Amino acid sequence: RASAWRAAGTVGALDELRHTQIPLLPMHDLVRLDPQFDWTHKFFHTNNWVAIAARHLSDELLLTSDPIEFAVATNFVFETGFTNLQFVALSAVAHHTGDRMFESMLQSIQTDEARHSQIGGAVLDTLLRHDPARAQALVDKWFWRTWLYFAITTGFAMDYFTPLAERRHSFKEFVEEWVVDH
Repeated sequence: RASAWRAAGTVGALDELRHTQIPLLPMHDLVRLDPQFDWTHKFFHTNNWVAIAARHLSDELLLTSDPIEFAVATNFVFETGFTNLQFVALSAVAHHTGDRMFESMLQSIQTDEARHSQIGGAVLDTLLRHDPARAQALVDKWFWRTWLYFAITTGFAMDYFTPLAERRHSFKEFVEEWVVDH
């Protein structure tokens, strides 16, 4: 009920809208060169297998969770464990392959993810004091649910779309080091 949480939620929602708009902007300018670049506008409304995975994760998160589960799932697991670290890694991959536009886009989004992730630890600490079994169940559930999504999106980019000469490690190796160990 505190206004600080409402303000944080509003600013977080605006950040998520910005995350959507960032890739739309550079792709919009490229549509005049090739109509295929319009995919960013249409993607979430297609039956593309990556779009389906994103919709399933989003729908489950937004439609079936309570506020505590939502905070653990998004701010702790999704943003602290996956997006924050992976955007850093993918930005480094983009840098090594010379893709400055993708590198800059990911660095911009990562700064928001780092800020959002600060909420997750505080919520999880409080939940651990009151209901440690539920805290563990939520972390387990959302770790594996998020893993499935990122295995499709980031895993393919790291393992198949990165040139062999530029590849530093596999997606599995990355997750074991940066998500599990850290």
